[in-house]
Amino acid sequence: MLQVEHLDTAYGQTRILKGVTFEVGAREIVAILGRNGAGKTTLLRSIMGLTRARSGGVRFKGRDITELPTYEIAALGISYVPQGKHIFPRLSVAENLRLGARLQRSADKALRPEVFGYFPVLGERLSQHGGTLSGGEQQMLALARGLVGEPDLLLLDEPSEGLQPSLVDAIRGIIDRVCQERGVAALLVEQNLDFARALADRYYVMENGTIVLHGRASELADEEVIRQYLAV
Repeated sequence: MLQVEHLDTAYGQTRILKGVTFEVGAREIVAILGRNGAGKTTLLRSIMGLTRARSGGVRFKGRDITELPTYEIAALGISYVPQGKHIFPRLSVAENLRLGARLQRSADKALRPEVFGYFPVLGERLSQHGGTLSGGEQQMLALARGLVGEPDLLLLDEPSEGLQPSLVDAIRGIIDRVCQERGVAALLVEQNLDFARALADRYYVMENGTIVLHGRASELADEEVIRQYLAV
């Protein structure tokens, strides 16, 4: 579904991504792991066209999307849920969701019952301002907004960040259900190793803008690997 090939990205003269190559298959959940500053968020932004590639390419369902504007990439079926939730705090829950459905040209799709099957608390708070929700509810709203456009691929940047353990489990369960029941693939950037290992099919480890390790998520238990590449 997604192929990233020899991708290079820079901010000014600072090279961030250095020949990154990997892929995500249909209905697959792939985790990108690594310490802060490894280039994980820049990778997601480059896929979405928010940070332009200097060289290399990105293909989605066989189509080269490297040079496309972000709105066209989104319309093709990629949804990006950035780190830190990034909801609109002064808009209601319903208004936040309608913004997520704009690419489908039907705001009514945002409030379908199946959306609230994953996020029932949001269905009870449609008129409440997003900024008054708890941290976990705001993360649910960000995820729900990413789903209402009916994407084929979700890009998720640190969805467990800042959440208490019970909410981390809830968010993980929702992502797993969505991918299983709706056939959605996901590219997951995470620093929570347990979260990623429980959710992902495969993993890639980034360090200094390159892929240094990859494998099945179930195999990610080597203490030396964790200490070398993932420990803070």
